Amino acid sequence: MGFFTTVLYFILGIYIFGFLLRVASPYIIKFIFKRFEKKMGGFNKFDPKQQFKEKKEPLAKTNDIEGEYVEFEELNDEE
Repeated sequence: MGFFTTVLYFILGIYIFGFLLRVASPYIIKFIFKRFEKKMGGFNKFDPKQQFKEKKEPLAKTNDIEGEYVEFEELNDEE
């Protein structure tokens, strides 16, 4: 009878631990993210909305042709 009650308490303990972990997991994750944010110095640097607010200068169009045309000759390997 002692072995049966020990196994029953063990199984009951696992269920209680799982329930408590399920209830506490949002708070644990929030705590981990706050620590990570503090280590990284805040997430404001990576704000995607901030990137679109900055105006970029348009590229200047050039009509200059860069490089020159090179004509290649075909060689016969039979020679």
